[in-house]
Amino acid sequence: MLYGLALAEQYGKELLSFENKFAANVYYYEYRHQQLASFESLCSEHELFSFDFTPESLLAMEDVYFELCGHEAFEEIGATQEGFERAMGVYFGEVVIRNVERAEWVVQEYPIVEGKYTMGIRKGWFTLNIPNGFVDHAYQPQHEDRCGIYRKYLAFAKS
Repeated sequence: MLYGLALAEQYGKELLSFENKFAANVYYYEYRHQQLASFESLCSEHELFSFDFTPESLLAMEDVYFELCGHEAFEEIGATQEGFERAMGVYFGEVVIRNVERAEWVVQEYPIVEGKYTMGIRKGWFTLNIPNGFVDHAYQPQHEDRCGIYRKYLAFAKS
């Protein structure tokens, strides 16, 4: 139990600090819009996938991601792996918001470390925090079909 609390405290310390919830809301609102605009431009310029906010586009996005990882080709499209992963998280959230009834963006104070805030999506009592997007997604356990982000969408839609 203490180990879990220590991990939660460490995670909280790595989150962004804000004076209050209003400041956090403003920051994350601007962050989401900037990430989406940059990601859409990148996807359009390099014809990576159809940036149409459909659930199926998550499958195409993840395919492109693993292709770029496999060839270490993020620099070839003017991106970093971490930047692409962060943008995937915002795109995922926006797909959920646009396609799942009663889903919404949420910014909330992290309960374990005062003054630290996180961003996520919420539907009813279920909240998925994604302040860092899908950083290190390629190193997470994957199904053979590599559609973990789409699976997260389906799980969230059913919640």
